Amino acid sequence: MEKDINRKPILGIISDTSFYLGTDIRIFEPVLREVSAFSSLFSKIYWLGYGHNKKYPDNSTNELPNNLILIPVSPSGGSNLFEKIKTLLNLPIYFYNIISIIMKSEIIHSRGPSIPSIITIFISFIFPQKKYWHKYAGNWKMGSTTTSYRLNRFLFSLKIPGKVFVSHKSADDPNHIIQIENPCLTEKEYKENSKIGGIKFFDNDIHLCYVGRFDDGKGIHELIEVLYRNKIDKYISTFHFAGFDLDDGEISKKVKDSNLQIFFHGLINRRKLNKIYSKAHFIILPSASEGFPKVLAEAASFGCIPIIPKIDSILIHMSELNNNAIELKSTGERSILETINSLPNRKNIYLEISNNLRNYSELFTYEKFNRKIEEHFIA
Repeated sequence: MEKDINRKPILGIISDTSFYLGTDIRIFEPVLREVSAFSSLFSKIYWLGYGHNKKYPDNSTNELPNNLILIPVSPSGGSNLFEKIKTLLNLPIYFYNIISIIMKSEIIHSRGPSIPSIITIFISFIFPQKKYWHKYAGNWKMGSTTTSYRLNRFLFSLKIPGKVFVSHKSADDPNHIIQIENPCLTEKEYKENSKIGGIKFFDNDIHLCYVGRFDDGKGIHELIEVLYRNKIDKYISTFHFAGFDLDDGEISKKVKDSNLQIFFHGLINRRKLNKIYSKAHFIILPSASEGFPKVLAEAASFGCIPIIPKIDSILIHMSELNNNAIELKSTGERSILETINSLPNRKNIYLEISNNLRNYSELFTYEKFNRKIEEHFIA
C-alpha cells in the first residue's frame, strides 16, 4: 500500500507543563498557545503533563485544540527529602505513560529541562526509529544549580536520536542542536502590537515593567530593594509587576513610600499582560541566569525596550551592539539603580531602538516556527 503523503502525523508531547484538572481543564497559557499554534500540523496530539487538583491561576486557559488528548501524571520535583522520594515513586508511572505515548506517536516532542524530558531521552535509544524533537528552554551554555537542568543539558549534548531546538547555538555545539527563535506571537498579533508600539513616545511619564517569577536569581529581590530604598528619577512615573502572586502585603508595604506609582498585577493572562506591554516603555530583566525569555520578544513587539543582563543567550538577540536593548553593567542593586536613573539622559535614541525592536520581533511568530517544524520533522 502506498503511503498517504497527505496524512498528518501523530505527535506525542512529553513535558512538565501544568494541567489544572476539574470540570474546566486549564493549561499554563504560554505553552498552550505554542501547542495550539502548531496543532494543525498533526492529526492527533497526546500530551503528558503534571496534573494539579487545585485552583487554576489566571495565566492558564481552557482554549484547547480539538485534536488534543491530555495525559496528566502526578507532579514531581523539589529539594526536600519527601519531594525526592515522591519523584522516585512516580518514575514507574512516568516510564509507562511515556513509552505508551511513544508507541502511538510518529513524532515525539519533549520539553526540557524536566524529569519527563530526561526519561524521554533515555527511552529514545530503545525506539530510535521514531522522530524526536526536543526543546530546551533553559540557558544552553550557562551552568545551573538544578540537577535536572544540568542532566538535561548533558544528555542533549550527546549524540542522541533526534534534534534539539535551542534559542542560541554556539559554534562548538553538535549538528543535532538547532537554533530557533522561541515563538510567542501570531503574525496578526505582531502587526497589531507593532501599530500600538509605533505611537509610543519617550519624552516623559515613562512606565517600566517586570514580568516573571518571584524567584532567587531573577533579580526581583534586588529590584524591589532599589525601589524601596532609593529615590527614582521623576522621568519614571509608574512601575508594573506581573507574573507572580504576593503571599502577603510585605512587598507592597515596602514600596508604598516610593515616589513612583507601583502596581502588582499578579499572575495574569496574555490579554491583561498585553495591556501592560501597551503602556510600558521599558521592561527590566535583572536575572543572573536566563535562556531567552518569551516576555522580551512579547514586549518588543510593542516597542517596549528591554533592560537586560549581560547573558549570551539574550545578547545574541538583543544588545546595545544591535541597537535594540539597554545593558546592565551587573545585576546588583547599584547597577540597577544607576541604569534606571540614567534613562532620561538618552531620550533621543529610544524611538530608534523601539522601532528596531518592533521589526526584530517578527522573528518570533508561530508561523515561522511552524515552518521549521515542517522542515525538520514532517517534510
